[in-house]
Amino acid sequence: MKSKFFLIIAFILLVSISIFAHTNGRDVIDKGDVSAVSGVLISDGTEWYLDSSNKKMLIHLGPVFYRDEIGLKLEESKYIEITGYVYEDEVTPVSVNYDGKEYTFRDKDGRPAWAGRGSRDGNYRDNRQNENRGNFRNDGRGNRRNFQNQK
Repeated sequence: MKSKFFLIIAFILLVSISIFAHTNGRDVIDKGDVSAVSGVLISDGTEWYLDSSNKKMLIHLGPVFYRDEIGLKLEESKYIEITGYVYEDEVTPVSVNYDGKEYTFRDKDGRPAWAGRGSRDGNYRDNRQNENRGNFRNDGRGNRRNFQNQK
């Protein structure tokens, strides 16, 4: 009975470690250096990989809605050029040349192109709509609901 308990605990620990060990695009930016890589696209479910010089690299492309907005439709086995942050076998794109077009994913500081939409101070993207309705005030400290203005 005790051995089954310890096996279950060990299994849970291993699964937890593997889940938290997964890197994301921000981790690659923090640890990597900017360089250019190119190769052929490989799809593995929801993940995209770059097969470059016999090295398979995970591509951190960000949210699907952003790729849809910019019109990027990836296809397996097609050639792609990526300029971005590279760390070990992962890449977080700053820009992508694909199918004769260039797509921008991040600015020179690594900030995602899909982040902070709306006002210039980084508040939610619906800030202007809320200010026009008079329900919010924007004092640079984020959105604050002003219930006195509501009718």
